[in-house]
Amino acid sequence: MEEHNTTVGMLDRVFGLRGAILEGTGVADLAANVVNWQSSSEGISNDLSSVYIARISNAWHVDEHGKINVTNNTDQFKYLLGKLTLLTQNLDSTWRLTDTDDYADWFGGLLNAANTQGARVNTQLLDIRDKNNIVSSTLVEEMQKEVRNTLLNPTYIQSVSDSAAGWNSMAYKVENIMKVMFTTQRYAEDSRGNALRVNYTGNNAGAIGSGLVKQIGKLLVDDNFAINKDYKAYAFQSMAGWLLTTDMNGFWESNQELREQLANKYISIVPQYGIACCHHTCKNFKFNEWVVKTSTVPDSVKNQYLDVMTQATNTDYSKFKSNDPTNTIVEDSADGVEDLDDIITTIGQDASGVDNAVATDPVGQQGTMTRTGDASASLYAEVQGDSSENSNSTSGNDNGQSGGSSGSSASGSSSSGSTSGNSGTGTSASDASGSGTSTNGNSNGTGSSVGDTSSSDGESASAGASGENSASDGISSAAGAVYEVVKKKLSKSAAQESEIAVGYIVAIIAIAALFFVGFTRKSPRYK
Repeated sequence: MEEHNTTVGMLDRVFGLRGAILEGTGVADLAANVVNWQSSSEGISNDLSSVYIARISNAWHVDEHGKINVTNNTDQFKYLLGKLTLLTQNLDSTWRLTDTDDYADWFGGLLNAANTQGARVNTQLLDIRDKNNIVSSTLVEEMQKEVRNTLLNPTYIQSVSDSAAGWNSMAYKVENIMKVMFTTQRYAEDSRGNALRVNYTGNNAGAIGSGLVKQIGKLLVDDNFAINKDYKAYAFQSMAGWLLTTDMNGFWESNQELREQLANKYISIVPQYGIACCHHTCKNFKFNEWVVKTSTVPDSVKNQYLDVMTQATNTDYSKFKSNDPTNTIVEDSADGVEDLDDIITTIGQDASGVDNAVATDPVGQQGTMTRTGDASASLYAEVQGDSSENSNSTSGNDNGQSGGSSGSSASGSSSSGSTSGNSGTGTSASDASGSGTSTNGNSNGTGSSVGDTSSSDGESASAGASGENSASDGISSAAGAVYEVVKKKLSKSAAQESEIAVGYIVAIIAIAALFFVGFTRKSPRYK
C-alpha cells in the first residue's frame, strides 16, 4: 500500500453503492437467474465478479469542505481487491448464512471478486452473541455447521415439515446454500482452515463441497421425505431443481443413481401437483430437456410433464416427447368415457396430424402417406372408420394411404351419404350389407375390412361400398397391439350402442302392446 501511495497517490479506502440508496450488490439476483449465466464459457465466478465490481466500485470520501463525494474508481477498487488477505463477518443473532441471501450478496460477492483478482483470502466469521465467548469459524466450518444443524438434522426436519412456512424455509435454505457455492468458486481451505490459492476456471462446489451437496440430495429422495401436499411439492421442486441444475452444469460430483432418483421424483411430482415456476426451472429450457433425458420414469409420465411445462411457459416441448407406443399404458378414466384424441395423444401421436391427406384436402386428394408401421395412424384409421347412424355424409380415411395398415370397422346405418373423387390405393374395403340403395359410390379399392357396415332400416347409402377406407398392406405387430388395447377400452361403437338402445325400446313397446291387447280383449266366457 505504501508503495502504491508513493507512486500513484493516496488510495480511496471506502467503497460502496453509488449513493444513499437501498439496494444489493446484484450478486444474489444474478446467481438465481441460472439461464443468464449457465452458458458462460468462463464459469459463474467472473460474471458475478463483474456485477459486484460495477456496483460497488464507487469511492466515498470527504472533501476539504466536509462534503461527501462519491466517484467511480474502478481501477483502485480492483487493485485493493487483489491485495485482500482477510475477510471477516460478525454474526450477532441466530439469523445465519443460510437464512438469507444477504450474506452471499455482500460477503460472498466481495470474496468472489477478490478471488477473481488473484487474491488468497482467509475468512473469519465471528459469533459475538456472547462477548465473553466469541466463537470464530471459517466459511467452510460455518457452512458445515449450519447445514448439519438444519437440513441434515432429523429433529429440525420434523419440526418444520408440518407447515407450508416450514417447507418454504427449507427451500430458501437450499437456494442460499447454492448462492454461497456460486460465490466461492475459487475459494478453498486446507486442513487448518487457511485459504488456498486456486487458479482454475469453471464450476465446482466451492465452500459447500460435493459431499455436503450429496447428503442434501439423499435427503430429498429419501422415502421419509414424502411429498403428499401441493406446498410440499412446490418446495421440493425448488430444492431438487437447484441440485439438478447445478449437477447439469458440473458444480458438484454427483452419481448416476442419485441423479436419476432426483430426476424421477421431480418429474413424477409435477403432473400430480402442478409446476412451481422458478428462475432455475421453468425458465431454463436447457434444464428441462436435460432432466427429461436423465429421468428413467415411463415415457407417459415424461410426456405429461412436458405438457405441463408447455402450458406453464408457452414454450413448445413436444419435440422431446417419446412416440414409442410400447411404453404407454392406456388407463381407465374415472367416468368410463374415453376421448379418442386423448388416447391417441397419450400414445404419442397428435390426432390432428395422423392423416395429413385427410387434413389437407378431404375431397379429391390422391396423395399417399408414408407412415409405414405407425401404430398411431393405424389406430386412428380403425376408430375413424366407424360410421355413425343418421350422418349426412360418410367420409372415411380414403384420402391417401395410412401407414401401419388398418381396416375400417363400422356398424350402424348411414343415410344419404356420398363420397366423390377419392381414389384410395389401399387394400382395405368396407363390406356393406342390408337393404336400401347405394348412391354416388365411386371410391376405388379392393380387399376386405376389419368389419362390415350393416344397415337395419330402410334406405342406406353406403358411400362406395368398396374402398371406403384405404390402408397399406399387412397389419404390423405394433398396430395390432395398440388395437387390442383400444378394442378393450372401446368394446362397443356408438352405432352399436344405438342399435342396442333401439332394440330395447322396440322390445318394451311390444311387451306393452301385448299387455294392452290382453287387458282390453273380451274373454270367450263373457261373450
